[in-house]
Amino acid sequence: MLKKNKIMKLIVILIVMVMSMCVLSGCGDDNKESDTKSNQKNDTEIVKDNDSDEDDNEEADADLIQYINDKKNELSGDSDVDRPVKNMVEGLVEANSSKFIQAFPPFLSTYMDDFFDDETLKSAVESATSEYGDNIKMSYEVISQKEIEQSKLEEMEKELKESYNQTVDITKGYELEVKITTKGDKAEDSETDSFEVYQIDGTYYILNM
Repeated sequence: MLKKNKIMKLIVILIVMVMSMCVLSGCGDDNKESDTKSNQKNDTEIVKDNDSDEDDNEEADADLIQYINDKKNELSGDSDVDRPVKNMVEGLVEANSSKFIQAFPPFLSTYMDDFFDDETLKSAVESATSEYGDNIKMSYEVISQKEIEQSKLEEMEKELKESYNQTVDITKGYELEVKITTKGDKAEDSETDSFEVYQIDGTYYILNM
């Protein structure tokens, strides 16, 4: 048994680095969007009456989408809760950066794209061949899941606003205990890690790990 899953350790370090860089560089575009809206204020007022009907329709569409997502989760028992973990693990071992990045919210995708391409993920897996051998495969199993309290959801919304300048509505969250198994021709090991996943616009993303 290995003491530490080398691949996951490396990936987690890189993810934390990317998130930190995003915070330092101000990855949110809320302020830019606000300036643009201010500059276009006069033009918007001219067509305000026409736009109001469109806004009402858009709001109704958004409510319908949210209703459908809520019903889907009720019927499925929140079966998509572990999807971000699935995307991360499968994207990593398959060296599929598009799938890997889907584990994280869209406002981080630009930074993830810059750091996690297919070659980077492939190199991360290959770096562990001395411990595991060739033909490395990874799998995961959710050991337990605990729903996150509403107060913590609100704290996370506040943190995203302060750190990333993002205003989001988090509808649900879960703390997952996940056993990740890595197996190669020479060795195999399993390690249990904790992930916090949050539902934003009907989709779960990893925000804490």
